[in-house]
Amino acid sequence: MNVSEAEELLRELASSVVAARAEVGTRDRPPHTSAYLKLTPLSGADAYAVVWTPGDRWFSLEVNGGYSLDVFGEDYEEPEVKEILERLLGIATAYIEGRWSRERSRFLHVAHVVVATDDGPVRLRRWLRL
Repeated sequence: MNVSEAEELLRELASSVVAARAEVGTRDRPPHTSAYLKLTPLSGADAYAVVWTPGDRWFSLEVNGGYSLDVFGEDYEEPEVKEILERLLGIATAYIEGRWSRERSRFLHVAHVVVATDDGPVRLRRWLRL
């Protein structure tokens, strides 16, 4: 799947979003051009959740504060790509609906966001970017 096909799929998925504003497009995020689906609350609050992908190999969900969940892999078929993007969109929707909390790990006290989804809690981590 290429970027334009990923953008088309994200547009299709965005059409099912009712609890948030959805914006779909492409953006250069070096070293790749990526398709994205950005959700923001209908209330106008500053929260956001963005699902990114160039169409293959990696898929990412990023929310306020630089917390993210990344999926990496090779040779995904279109049904698998759609399943991954649907899952990330479900997590993004739960985040925008306010079903999340900020927690710290017990050992190093590293902050992470836990999103409560219908499939159970999902941890988003903040990665150091160099």
